[in-house]
Amino acid sequence: MSLVKNGTRVLFNSQMSDCTTSELALSKEVLSALTEMLCLADRNFFGCEMWTMAKATPADMLWRVTRNARLQADDTFADGSYLSCIHASNTARHHKRDGVANRVINYTLDGVNGAEALYRLVRTILDPQGAPAHEFASVYHERL
Repeated sequence: MSLVKNGTRVLFNSQMSDCTTSELALSKEVLSALTEMLCLADRNFFGCEMWTMAKATPADMLWRVTRNARLQADDTFADGSYLSCIHASNTARHHKRDGVANRVINYTLDGVNGAEALYRLVRTILDPQGAPAHEFASVYHERL
């Protein structure tokens, strides 16, 4: 598992293990290397524990999540994004306890062959004025 700077493709933190150690386990070990930057991650990494760990770093997050992730809209913004919370359990979500705030951006890639019907990102920057949804949808897809 490695953290890579997009522009330079420089590895700045890596962890290796045998084939019995999961990507998720290794990713928890590299998160502490995040500094003041924008951290992009694929949908495999989103969950309450990982999101909370990443939010404890100085980095801002922009992570893809699955379309069926339970992210209820608590407040909707003019740009179509919305505030939501992720919870550690169904019970916590049902009782609206101990939620970790995020901003959800849903978007499509029109005219792109092979594009999925819907893409969903979550962010740590909650203010839509300083971080419009459309800008971050394009940033995520330009990461390669």
